[in-house]
Amino acid sequence: MLSYDAAKALLETHGQVHLLKHWDLISSTQQNGLLAQIQGLDYDGIAQMRGGLGAQGGAAVPADIQPPDVIGLGEVDVEKARAEGEKALRAGEVGVLLVAGGQGTRLGYDGPKGCFQIGPVSNATLFEIHARKILAREKRYGKPLPFYVMTSEENDRPTREFFEKHKYFGLSADRVVFFKQGMWPALWKDGKVVLD
Repeated sequence: MLSYDAAKALLETHGQVHLLKHWDLISSTQQNGLLAQIQGLDYDGIAQMRGGLGAQGGAAVPADIQPPDVIGLGEVDVEKARAEGEKALRAGEVGVLLVAGGQGTRLGYDGPKGCFQIGPVSNATLFEIHARKILAREKRYGKPLPFYVMTSEENDRPTREFFEKHKYFGLSADRVVFFKQGMWPALWKDGKVVLD
């Protein structure tokens, strides 16, 4: 792993030393996480993005921003759509994708959002609720449903550990597939990198 001094030198070379501004305010675990993020940055890609911002003179925001048009489905035969969905479930042609890269910070929870207990009586977590729904569909339609869980760099390990700890909530472990979303650092209009 990169040392603080090596990280500082690397960031100074690329004009990103501001990332260490609050170093003394974070825990040693957070410091190690920050060093890992700094080490993993694609500095050539960041330079290209900064160059693009410079060529544009900064990101211009149009004055007349409008919401996109809503594209309706028109007249939908709900019963026919339901029958087609059930046919696909019985044929084993359906999987479940859960986008679960978020943290529960806004919920006052320090961890992956899916681990947050949301069931008012059961105290079930979001992951457990989704797993129960999948199990119910598997039982009803007689086919396994693969469960794809997209995590983030920050919550991948805790999410996997949570599923293992809870024995995948009754799901077959070989049908629960975890994968991390790709991450690009965000840039301010001046080309400075922003990290969590």
